[in-house]
Amino acid sequence: MVHGAEKPACTATARSGQACRAFARPDRPFCQVHDPERAEHFKAASAKGGQMRAIQGRRRKLDTAQELLKFTSTVILDVLEGSINLDVGRVVLYGVQVQRGVLETATLADRIDAIEQQVALQPRAARGGRW
Repeated sequence: MVHGAEKPACTATARSGQACRAFARPDRPFCQVHDPERAEHFKAASAKGGQMRAIQGRRRKLDTAQELLKFTSTVILDVLEGSINLDVGRVVLYGVQVQRGVLETATLADRIDAIEQQVALQPRAARGGRW
């Protein structure tokens, strides 16, 4: 194709009944979505997208250990049932692990702040005069 020349349009018809407006793949009459050679690829990608929407539909705050436990249990059961792809389950559970670390760090920081405030309120003599 000559530089600056227009790319050919896909020859398929979109769901709306109108002509597809995407560019055709090189040396093919169809775009990526409508090319029959890529149908299995898009079917698999669509299934993964549906699984992600199912997980996103169950969004909840995961800011307590109890909420993390509930969510983790649900994901594990969904993976075992096959309603969530194993690779998606792995990624989600890794994210839960990261969230747990963040939650533990935040909890520890809150506890240290509380101890420092208590120490600051004590008279210097009660602290042994060393701090």
